[in-house]
Amino acid sequence: MISRLCLTWAAAAGVDPNNCEQAAEYAAKRMHSDMQHYQGSLASSLAEYNWGGGNLKKAQQAFGQG
Repeated sequence: MISRLCLTWAAAAGVDPNNCEQAAEYAAKRMHSDMQHYQGSLASSLAEYNWGGGNLKKAQQAFGQG
């Protein structure tokens, strides 16, 4: 598997997480969106994707933007 998807996110997006093409396309679109949201910060984009936006926001509030 090239990318991993949370089953809840996959279901909400209408993506079959076992379909590599769908999963990769969704992951690419999501990373693109996150990169725009975080002004090109790869670290923040990856944290958002892997850890979740709520957790990232809490950490950034507690420790700074990094």
